[in-house]
Amino acid sequence: MAFGNSIKDHTRQREFAEAFCAWVLPEHPTRNAFEAFATELGHVGCAKWPILTAYRFLLHPKTDLLIKPANLGNAAEVAIETSLTKRDLWVPFCL
Repeated sequence: MAFGNSIKDHTRQREFAEAFCAWVLPEHPTRNAFEAFATELGHVGCAKWPILTAYRFLLHPKTDLLIKPANLGNAAEVAIETSLTKRDLWVPFCL
């Protein structure tokens, strides 16, 4: 409910909606769309992986992942071992 209330009270509703649609709707979203939606989520205090990934997962379950960091402990170790950067994290969404 906090997420819904934060959107309702958000002063950048249009920007949020545009970023949401650019990230969630296309079959192959761009890195810019990912970053724009993440930024808008940050403005409402909800920049969390589950929120960032849930909508794409619901619309594109055959190609997208729902990411919940608590369940990805091993993946984090791999990321550290392979030196993945924050910029690399959006890549799985465009495969």
